[in-house]
Amino acid sequence: MKPARGRALLALLCLFVWGMAPARSKEPEPILAPFGMSWGLAPDDIEEILRETKIPVSAREQEGSNLSIEVTGLRQKNLLRAIFHFEDVVFCELEIQLGRAEWTTADYSRYFLETKKVLDVRYGRGFPLVIEKSKEGNLDTFFVGYYWSQFGGNIRLFLFQASSPAGEISLLSQHYRAF
Repeated sequence: MKPARGRALLALLCLFVWGMAPARSKEPEPILAPFGMSWGLAPDDIEEILRETKIPVSAREQEGSNLSIEVTGLRQKNLLRAIFHFEDVVFCELEIQLGRAEWTTADYSRYFLETKKVLDVRYGRGFPLVIEKSKEGNLDTFFVGYYWSQFGGNIRLFLFQASSPAGEISLLSQHYRAF
């Protein structure tokens, strides 16, 4: 990332941290499971919904009583993949990873700020979880995350970016979790 763009991005993020988020025009909405689903569903229920909508499971990972089911090919704009998390056979979290192959770090930053603004309006001002910028040798990293909590669940929004002479990488993820 060029130094001028990096400073501009940091300045924008600081404005949000210092309370420049938009004012709400109404009471915050409850945080529900995305895609019209319900918390507490069993893995078979989720897989049946996915089959009916012709969305194939691309990976499954079982670790003890925890199961993760990853899907790609969702038709929602800018959605790379969704990972359904189950604890003790109960749907409790959905991680969605956002982006596009052609996006630059500036595009990821812009989309992060737009998403944060929408979540602030819907659920109240997000609580900053982490804002960390570091440099180790030729590697510059930036990590920022926010948290919203309302009746029914919470949302965490994270942006990770790393740049070096070898290239740049960005990861934007939004995590919905039931209480």
